[in-house]
Amino acid sequence: MKDLQTPSRTLSFLVDKVGYSISFPTTGQFLAINAQKSKLSGGYYSELDYNGDNGHYSRLLIDMIAFFNVTCPQLLKDLNVGKIEDLDMIHSRQLFLAYSESVLPWYQEWMKVIASVNQNTEASTSEPTNTNGQ
Repeated sequence: MKDLQTPSRTLSFLVDKVGYSISFPTTGQFLAINAQKSKLSGGYYSELDYNGDNGHYSRLLIDMIAFFNVTCPQLLKDLNVGKIEDLDMIHSRQLFLAYSESVLPWYQEWMKVIASVNQNTEASTSEPTNTNGQ
């Protein structure tokens, strides 16, 4: 298996000319992000992709909202809204561009690294196959 290069633990990005810096989520933050995805989608997160382009975009918006709510509380304060979900679609577009162009590729690289570690761990901890017919 090809060794993956570990991305930087932190990422800096801009939203409306304001700079932010985030760190890759802790285990607790990862779980909180996924819990928010379920809550924001009403429990239908995995089904959203089956609803065409609008469903796919909705899923990406949910990903963005959950991620920023957990990892970048300063962003929420700077937006002057109670929740990111309260932004109108035009203003959320700027946030979405920052997420899709900067944050998402970085996060996906990290998830590839984590997946490769999980695969290596599963391979090394699986029970050996009995080859002598017993």
